[in-house]
Amino acid sequence: MKKISILALLAAMLLSSFSAEGQILKKLKKSAERAAERTILNRTDREVSKKTDAAIDSVLTKKEPQNANTSSQKNPETLESPAESSSSLYQNFDFVPGDKILVFDNFSADNPGDFPAKWDTNGSGEVVNLSNSNDKWLMLANKSSYLPHTQKLPAEYTIEFDLQARGLTTKTSSQAMLELWFDAENGYRKAATSSSVMIPFCLFIDPGIQVRKNSNGQQEIYNKIENDIRDVIQNQFHVSVAVNKTRLRVWLNEEKTVDVPRLLNEGKASYFKLYPRGFNDNSEQLLITNFKIAEGGVDLRNKLLTEGSFSTTGILFDSGSDVIKPESYGVLKTIAEALGDGELNIQIIGHTDSDGETAFNQQLSEKRAASVKSKLVQDFGISAQRITTSGKGESLPVASNDDAAGKAQNRRVEFVKI
Repeated sequence: MKKISILALLAAMLLSSFSAEGQILKKLKKSAERAAERTILNRTDREVSKKTDAAIDSVLTKKEPQNANTSSQKNPETLESPAESSSSLYQNFDFVPGDKILVFDNFSADNPGDFPAKWDTNGSGEVVNLSNSNDKWLMLANKSSYLPHTQKLPAEYTIEFDLQARGLTTKTSSQAMLELWFDAENGYRKAATSSSVMIPFCLFIDPGIQVRKNSNGQQEIYNKIENDIRDVIQNQFHVSVAVNKTRLRVWLNEEKTVDVPRLLNEGKASYFKLYPRGFNDNSEQLLITNFKIAEGGVDLRNKLLTEGSFSTTGILFDSGSDVIKPESYGVLKTIAEALGDGELNIQIIGHTDSDGETAFNQQLSEKRAASVKSKLVQDFGISAQRITTSGKGESLPVASNDDAAGKAQNRRVEFVKI
């Protein structure tokens, strides 16, 4: 009996032990399941968090783009050079510059730190170098008027310049603009009879391009043109303006942004001025270079047929190179239209200024003429058999090489009927 009791007791103890272990195992299993769930949830949270952060970063990047031109104000005479732009032509660009240069300034004759000799202002400004480049730029100061030295402008003329803003952020004022003034008077203040185009440099909203016309102090036109140019203003870009009596057109790079038929006061939009406003001079800079005003265009086809030749300064090249700049498209298109589908054959002759070695300029002029032929053939379908090319280097100047304006006139491409 005692053995049976002992055995029964042992059996009961074993069963109890197995039951306890079973409970422990169940608890462990549930604990493991909960731990696994927590691990899965934590990992899911982390993945969701990563994707959410990436989405937020993407949105923030769009709202506050990084400006490649941002630079320190510690040494304003030397600024970091922006990334090079593409050399492909502006395929939608129909701007054709005037044929007679009235004003040209790339500030090459001015010392860094000085105000340029061919301009006036009621404020300040200075010529600066870009690092890793020989280019010089005029850095404009906020709320200062800038007047190029020029006589009263004709009824039809064109204006071109390269423009860049540096230090722009989402904190840049919505009032940061470069105003282009077309005035009846040549003073520092906006005249009572004037027209203006205001190019905005705000990043956090699109303020629109504004246009205004005043006649004898009375406002006749005011409007905001909805055209988001925030992608354009973060890089160096080209401004082109065409004045045709009362009509004003403005292109930023290849896009026509303003075309108002009666924005100007006929016969009174005779002086051009620049006026930046809304910028923080301590952190934001506005710079211009390659400024050119030229008197209105000519009928190229008629001149080629009646006079047998014409030359143009409107086909532009990278400095010391035969690479055609993208803003040359309008001129090339006009020339291609002048040639048409007929049997007219031409010779293209390249010319340079006197900068550099004579032998180099001779080769450069030949290469530039060949580049123009290549564009006419490849982009506009003109038969290669109708075109021959040559170069004259610096040997046949049409103006003095002593200043920037004369050099700009000598850098030309000539077309001769053969």
